[in-house]
Amino acid sequence: MKTYFSACILTGEAALRERLKNIAEFYSEGGCFAALAEKTGRAFQVTACGFLLLDSLLLKHKINRAELVIADVGNPRIINRNDIDFGIAAAESCVMCCLAVGEGAAIDCRISRGSVAPPENCFETGVITSCGIKYFYSIGGRSAD
Repeated sequence: MKTYFSACILTGEAALRERLKNIAEFYSEGGCFAALAEKTGRAFQVTACGFLLLDSLLLKHKINRAELVIADVGNPRIINRNDIDFGIAAAESCVMCCLAVGEGAAIDCRISRGSVAPPENCFETGVITSCGIKYFYSIGGRSAD
């Protein structure tokens, strides 16, 4: 299993809605975009930023987005592939997305301005600095190859 991650600072809701609208056509039909559009405020911003980070990671690693069925029941999840998993975590104004690719992929990521409780089977920890603020992260799940 290979893992990748990316992070960003939360941005305005109107800009996020426009960006999501622009990428929706590249994904298979499903409830993800409709469910996301119903969210507002911070819940929308965190999920939208996380989803845009996921989109970037999928493109970077040449994963066909049209083949993925993403359901948004609680946390968004890929429901038609067991070889791809992702997690979204947020702390204040920073959002992180982790992507796991490989048979039986499973990923859990956590981020915080202070110490972060590591997830089960933690295999990576580190610090992300954004706008001069340090965010501590942990990534767990199955061990990365």
